[in-house]
Amino acid sequence: MTIADILKQRLKNQWLVESPAQSPSDVVRQLLAVQAQDYLGSMWAIGQRLPGSDETIVERSIANGSLIRTWPMRGTLHLVAAEDARWLCDFLAARVLPKTRSVYQKAGLDSSVFKKSERLIIKALEKEPVLTRDEMYERLEKGGIATGNSRGLHITGYMAITGRICLGPRKGKQHTIVLRDEWLRTAKEFQPDDIQQTLAERYFAGHGPATVQDFAWWSGLTLTEARQAIDKASSALRTIKVKDITYYETSDADSKKTTKFNVTHLLPAYDEFTVAYKDRTLLLPQNQRDRSSMEVLSPVMSVNGALMGTWSRSLVKSRINFQLKPFGTITAAQRTKINAQIKKYAAFVGVHNSTIEVLS
Repeated sequence: MTIADILKQRLKNQWLVESPAQSPSDVVRQLLAVQAQDYLGSMWAIGQRLPGSDETIVERSIANGSLIRTWPMRGTLHLVAAEDARWLCDFLAARVLPKTRSVYQKAGLDSSVFKKSERLIIKALEKEPVLTRDEMYERLEKGGIATGNSRGLHITGYMAITGRICLGPRKGKQHTIVLRDEWLRTAKEFQPDDIQQTLAERYFAGHGPATVQDFAWWSGLTLTEARQAIDKASSALRTIKVKDITYYETSDADSKKTTKFNVTHLLPAYDEFTVAYKDRTLLLPQNQRDRSSMEVLSPVMSVNGALMGTWSRSLVKSRINFQLKPFGTITAAQRTKINAQIKKYAAFVGVHNSTIEVLS
């Protein structure tokens, strides 16, 4: 297997080709978690993997609680399927707290402030089950808790990491806060017999082939813990060697057709295809591997998983303006496929007029 084959197999396991998804929850369940601090980007990440979908379909799954937007790992917002929210957050999120103590201290936040904030927020949400962030900050300020200088954001993050709250449906364009356990009250729950084993199996099913370092980075486990998890899941995994590097994927992954497709994608910022790996150099052609990690995590164009440039878009009234910034020359065949992706994106967001500018 070559690096090109690795990328193509990831495309298949991430359901960026031959996707069997029938719902947004199917997509997120396959990936276990979809990074989602960029809300619109996370919806497009699902849309790329869900044939015939649009933003309305994805947002409906968030509004009805099928998908939960919360902080399960790395202190970063993700979308997770409702049945996976508790075990993922309870196992992984608390690992973030030791790394944030100094940040909290600098902001003047200690255990007494967090306890008082928790009482105020829970009381407010018991009266009004869905509050915007500004409304929550207002309740905190009235209770004597200052929210300026990012204190409100830190309090929100802390309460999410400790399992008290998560994000709920939007009010207009405003994101909201809800009590996690109340929001999940009617959700069917999944509780793994062995969390480490399940975490490894689910990660490599949706992201493999990947290394132990990739898995540790994505999950927030230490390398020792990641190796232990892989060892527990060994009966469900197989190994692949490429240039003396060991990659893992699930034993039932279909790798027979990895060279029989030719696909182009416009991926959003922080798509799981780019963000879910510690080593992202595989995504870049050999002559482009000095590019910054942030550029790789931007909205990117890819051909068979290899990045070929970045893209951006702006919405002006009823028109989307796309800007393409290729790393090299775009061929006529590639331009045709990029145009098809642009039409797919425009249909997804419900805007059918577009302009395209290629930047040098």
